Parts: sequence; C-alpha cells; structure tokens
Amino acid sequence: MEAVITTKGLTALEQAAPSHAQEVRRLVVDRLTPEELDQFAGTATTILENLQADQPPG
Repeated sequence: MEAVITTKGLTALEQAAPSHAQEVRRLVVDRLTPEELDQFAGTATTILENLQADQPPG
C-alpha cells in the first residue's frame, strides 16, 4: 500500500504532533514504572523488527 500526503495534510499533521505527543506521554508513558517502560520498549522493538522483516527488499 502506498499513500501520498498533501501539503495541507502535512501541515495539519505537523500542527497536531506536539499536542498528540504530549497526550501520549500523559496517558501512557507517565503512568508506567521504569520497569514497565523497559518492557514496553522491548516489545516495541520486537514489533518493529518483525514489521521491517516483513517488508519486501528494496
């Protein structure tokens, strides 16, 4: 699947990113213990590695 973002869409995304990141931090990151954050990071790494391995070469 391929998607293209318009200039207007990119501007909207860039404007929304800071408040979105702040909410993610408030709702997720700040509520986890350091140990839970380490476990989450390990899980996220595994997921990303599997997603990358599933991509066609090139």
